[in-house]
Amino acid sequence: MYSHQDDVFDRFSTWSIVLIAVTVVSQLIVNNGQGVLEKAFNARHPSASQSVSTDSFEKLIEIDNEVKIAYVDSWLQQSPMSALLSSSELKKSEGHSQFPLSDFHSAIEGSLDTSLNALSDHPDSIYFARRVILLRDLVSIPPLEGIPGNGKHLGLSSPLAAYAAAEKEEPGFAKQIIREQSFWTSVFSSDRIPPDQLHDRLDELNSFPTLLFYASIARQEICLRAGAYAQAKRLQDNLVRHSLVSTGALTALGLLVMMLFTLGAIIWIGFLSVVLKVPAQIEEDHAVILQSTNVFDRFVVPIKERIPNKDRKLRAGDLLDCFAVYLLLLTGIGTVLGLLTQLIPHGQLMRISQLDLIYLNIGFALLSYLGASGLALLYLSYKAKKVGASLADELGLSSKGALKSIIYGALGWGASLVLLLGVGFVSQHLFHKLPAPENPALPMLSFAPNTVSRIALYSLAAVAAPFFEETFFRGVLLNALLLRFRPVYACLITGLMFGGIHPVGVAEALSLAALGMVFSWMAYLRKSLAPSMFAHFLQNSYAYFTVYLSFALIVQR
Repeated sequence: MYSHQDDVFDRFSTWSIVLIAVTVVSQLIVNNGQGVLEKAFNARHPSASQSVSTDSFEKLIEIDNEVKIAYVDSWLQQSPMSALLSSSELKKSEGHSQFPLSDFHSAIEGSLDTSLNALSDHPDSIYFARRVILLRDLVSIPPLEGIPGNGKHLGLSSPLAAYAAAEKEEPGFAKQIIREQSFWTSVFSSDRIPPDQLHDRLDELNSFPTLLFYASIARQEICLRAGAYAQAKRLQDNLVRHSLVSTGALTALGLLVMMLFTLGAIIWIGFLSVVLKVPAQIEEDHAVILQSTNVFDRFVVPIKERIPNKDRKLRAGDLLDCFAVYLLLLTGIGTVLGLLTQLIPHGQLMRISQLDLIYLNIGFALLSYLGASGLALLYLSYKAKKVGASLADELGLSSKGALKSIIYGALGWGASLVLLLGVGFVSQHLFHKLPAPENPALPMLSFAPNTVSRIALYSLAAVAAPFFEETFFRGVLLNALLLRFRPVYACLITGLMFGGIHPVGVAEALSLAALGMVFSWMAYLRKSLAPSMFAHFLQNSYAYFTVYLSFALIVQR
């Protein structure tokens, strides 16, 4: 007869524990297993470095949203066509004397001030320097003039000085920095561009694919300086149209999230009322059964196990071994691919364009993540088949009751947002002095150059990641821990592991840990991975579309 205490297969192997601990610690310290190799690769190519810290990225999104809202407000106040005509005539006759939309002018100045405050000697400053140059031009301030230090922002002889600082910090990026520096100087050092140079300037601008929304602003300003007012008006139309789509979609998305957040807060109130009023009875398997008819019971009371613990064929030791293999493959395959890039001849590497490098980085991410996760799933399936185990019964990997799971997952995600925001607020204050990490996923999400690459990244983030991560964290790891610990401890550990494995730094890792704990609790209560998979899908979709609509939505040329 099965004995939980004596079963040797419920013992965790030492190699699994050590491997998992080393992987999580390395993720927190160096961001990801291939970070060092990526830097070595970047040093060999002048266009390879696209990393940006999470803090800087959030500021960039804030600035870009403010600029788009300014375009929308200007369109609501008066016709953007007439505004552009007035602006063009002013520029032609008076040389950037003033922009005719005072409210637009004021809003852009606010974004400009944020950009100025973010300028420093960090490589991320290039992103802010670009915005300073273009936003200054929009509000009729000489784009390349000096920036006096005033305690809020760094004193610089010109926004281009940020490029010089970045050049010293990242020598491998020097050629790209110098080329862009030269471009801004040639375009904005005077108020006029010879008309015969217009196409050359626009072609040169197209070689900077990471400008995105600001590329259209730059094109408009170049056309105005070259006297191509009809082309500038078409670009103005594009900017307003893009801003309307972006801000409208973000507003709708925000309202949907706010509705789920409110429902999540109500669930927490009901949950706490049940927990505080009704005594919990602890059974032998540590499942908490709350004797209540409260409407919130379905978010509190765990349903019956799909299979009794004594009948499980995948024991705790087997499951933890599978999870360790998953982490090993997830970091190991990326490291191996990173090593292989070092074998590319230097001369051949230098001929790769920046656009091609973006494609390579996206392909690298898809291959390493899907390859590692797929192999880990094959290993898990092999282990299950070997002992005759059903992954649907033992891990909850089943689509049964899909509609209920979707509703439960959506409401559960709303509840997780409440905890995520609370933990995020506290952790940001506690760890704000720690250096901001460089999230390798952000540049890829932002600079995906075409529809195919953006669909591929969305599929990776919103379909593949929820499926594989929920399978291994809430399916494999959580069930391994539930065989050894009380549910509350199992969910806590699983959540912390989930946050720790993401390359986002300590503060944001704690927020993700809170998210992981709620997802774990859902999987435990419902004995199914479907609710947490759908909640994970919502979380990643929200993050992706927030980035895409705020920052990376491409404007037609």
